[in-house]
Amino acid sequence: IVGNIIDIPVSFILLFINIVIILISLFINPKNSYKYLLPSLLIPVFMYATSYINVTVELPETVLKMVVSAVFISTAYTLIYQSGYKAGTIYLLEEDIGDATRIYTKLYSIIIDVLLVIIYMFQRDFQSAVYSLFIIVIARYMINKARYNINDSKMFYVITEKEKEVKHYIMST
Repeated sequence: IVGNIIDIPVSFILLFINIVIILISLFINPKNSYKYLLPSLLIPVFMYATSYINVTVELPETVLKMVVSAVFISTAYTLIYQSGYKAGTIYLLEEDIGDATRIYTKLYSIIIDVLLVIIYMFQRDFQSAVYSLFIIVIARYMINKARYNINDSKMFYVITEKEKEVKHYIMST
């Protein structure tokens, strides 16, 4: 969004935003910041370095382009998480807010994503905003699977009529 307003490469804007969030996080909760530091600096550097590579792949449908983009994004994040690092300073903010308020939820980053899509809709058009939203949803789903190491072989179901008590016990104990 900022890259559309001012004529600065998106990679520089992302680097600046990441540095600001990392610095803020270092004061709030330093131990959260270190696993985000290297990816937060390297992703914008690689974005800038690869921005001059011009590879054109013709895909027939816009929806297919969205899915392929989301898969590439989430694959990159998966590789980062499997290397023992964390990526996405939005998630760092989410963790810091959770540590400060003791309210841990994914809602913070979802609110930020929705606000950005709404702003983007007014800046561009509705169709582009919807496509962006689809990419965010697909990528977020795949990133969360990688981030929390979720797969069907580790999943179990709890069937109970005391949902709140069981949830509280699992989350707190």
